[in-house]
Amino acid sequence: MTLEGAMEDGKSVIVVEDSSTVQKIITHSLSEAGFEVVTYPSINDVLEMPPEGCMHVAIVDLILPGIGGITGIPLLREKWPDIGVIAMTSGSELMNADTLLTTARKVGAHRILRKPFAEPELLESVGDLVAHGFGDDERDRRILVVEDSRTMRKFVKRALRHAEYDVLEAGSMEEALEAPDILGVDLIITDIFMPGRGGVELIIEVRKNWPDVPIIAMSGGYGKDGDNLENALSAALKVGANAALNKPFTEPQLINAVEQLIDAA
Repeated sequence: MTLEGAMEDGKSVIVVEDSSTVQKIITHSLSEAGFEVVTYPSINDVLEMPPEGCMHVAIVDLILPGIGGITGIPLLREKWPDIGVIAMTSGSELMNADTLLTTARKVGAHRILRKPFAEPELLESVGDLVAHGFGDDERDRRILVVEDSRTMRKFVKRALRHAEYDVLEAGSMEEALEAPDILGVDLIITDIFMPGRGGVELIIEVRKNWPDVPIIAMSGGYGKDGDNLENALSAALKVGANAALNKPFTEPQLINAVEQLIDAA
């Protein structure tokens, strides 16, 4: 689904924001774009709402009365498991915006917005989640591929898209953890040997912050002769990878490993 199609379909958006002014600004922008918007001043009010109907996206301020956004985001995702979540904040006296938004990523936000944000940023964030199927039971599962070889990334991405997965990609651990558009993934496939901090460190970081995300480690070893392949994949499994693939592998081997983990999750 395209961004324009997402808007035309009248998808439902919950806005959790205690400022009536900000509520009105967001509601006006989204309503003009064709989204159906419901506003609440607190997480508590949303949780009292019957879980009937399909909610596609929740936009949640992180500084709220009662249950704050950091605590509230997992509760919203428990209530609507397929909902897409956008966290927004300008920070507080106790915690700056960057720290809050980083924490929001760790507790389940799929996109982040720093206040004040422009209308195009808002529409792009909401439209992206809806276009990728958030809020729908049958949405395509999102897979992040972290691999410094463009050739290998292209092969893996093509195979996954043939199997109807939504694919995001990064060339390094640093890019994977910093990019704002690779949140909310259902599975991660990472190479072990990469420039900068490698795949083992990425797995440790993911396990610390997103313990339920399945991970496939892949490697052809290090150097011309593929030295240390066994040790590398063994280390990846020890620190939290769910499966390992020796390079080169075939498309069926890749898809089989992915499907087993997606089904189990």
